[in-house]
Amino acid sequence: MSTIYLYKKVIVLSSLCSVRKSCRLAEAKSTRQDYIKLYGRHREVIPKLTDKSIRYAIRQLEKGRGTKVVSEELNVTQRHIQRLWAEYCKTGTIHVQGQAGRPANPPPSEQEIQAVLDVHNRKPEGVVRTAKRLRKEGHNISRNCAYKIMKSKDMVADSTVKTKQRKWVRYERIYSNAMWHTDWHAMKDSRMKGLNLITYLDDASRCVTGAALFKEATSVNAVAVLRQAVNRFGIPATILSDNGSCFVGGGGWSKEAGRPLDTNSV
Repeated sequence: MSTIYLYKKVIVLSSLCSVRKSCRLAEAKSTRQDYIKLYGRHREVIPKLTDKSIRYAIRQLEKGRGTKVVSEELNVTQRHIQRLWAEYCKTGTIHVQGQAGRPANPPPSEQEIQAVLDVHNRKPEGVVRTAKRLRKEGHNISRNCAYKIMKSKDMVADSTVKTKQRKWVRYERIYSNAMWHTDWHAMKDSRMKGLNLITYLDDASRCVTGAALFKEATSVNAVAVLRQAVNRFGIPATILSDNGSCFVGGGGWSKEAGRPLDTNSV
């Protein structure tokens, strides 16, 4: 009797586990379908996988589960799971996600600290003017580096305007296509003198979705590059730009941090 009871208990537990997995899978499917129904498939954003999720996916594939089932359970594309599995079969090691963001700048050297102190002692000024004098004297020291040195020596006072939390924060989006950054840049290279560069950068992945060089920084050129980027990567949920005339006002599109993009204008 005990053997039969134990056998029935194992069957019940396995059934409960399968039901829980089915519920998780159905919930992930419904969430994804609701997002697609609300925003459209072209605005679907794919979540990033953590190292733990990647190890789980590889274990499930080793057990014989299909890539489609694993991708639906983790709410990612099947192609992404296939790439992870191909990398694992080729190298024998599980893929490890790299740390997002640019690497931290090294601390200022003793020569840089001494140069900033010498310039400031000769003529006590603010950070901007001190950085300009450093460049005139041939020192390759950025304004941020000079600010850090002067702040560590109590040469500048903390400003509540600069330290307060902004309404929008860059490089903290979780999903791709949640926000794109865009801006114009006047090229300083002599080979491209007189040209202006427009760039669209994805907040989460740092992927350059669109870029081009033009003689004039106009809204027409900005929208032309935006259309090419949208055709390739899909429509982003929001676009963040500065208050330039080609982005804001009568000659540009209406921009506001966190405001959804009007797809009809694109």
